[in-house]
Amino acid sequence: LAGWVADNRLAELRAERRLPPIGETRGEETQAGIVFHWQSQVSTTPNPYVERVEIRVTAAAGSEHALAVLVGYLVNR
Repeated sequence: LAGWVADNRLAELRAERRLPPIGETRGEETQAGIVFHWQSQVSTTPNPYVERVEIRVTAAAGSEHALAVLVGYLVNR
């Protein structure tokens, strides 16, 4: 379920069709009645048209134990 939360967050970012601001964003999402907390860290790459995004999903806000981690790349189209 935590993997789906990460997949959903990356899909939302890709659907926006623009590069998000560099930095950290936090939020929460419910899957199967369970609340998960996610943290999205967007950073630059050597290519100015591509950004790296790392999404960490935890069971509690501020937890160091990640249930899922997903790294993806966003392209400015």
